[in-house]
Amino acid sequence: MENGTFVHRESQTYRRKVLASEWLRRREYELEQERASGQALHKKVSVGELLRDYVSAAENVTEWGRSKKADIARLQASGRAA
Repeated sequence: MENGTFVHRESQTYRRKVLASEWLRRREYELEQERASGQALHKKVSVGELLRDYVSAAENVTEWGRSKKADIARLQASGRAA
C-alpha cells in the first residue's frame, strides 16, 4: 500500500505457513527490484484495448446474444474506449 491505497495485489495458496512465508519474502524482493530498476509494474491499458482483447479471446468460443454485442459496440463507439 502507498498513501492508503493498494498499489499491487496478488495472492498464492500454500499448505504450509513456511512455504507461504518464503513465497511472500521472495515476491516482495522481486517487486522491490522492479521498482528500484525503474520498470513499470503495470502497463496502463485503455478500455478499448480491454474490449478488443475480450472480443478476440471469446471469438469462436461461444455465440453472444444481441444485448452483449450491442453493449460492446456502444462502448467502442462512445469514444471513451480509445
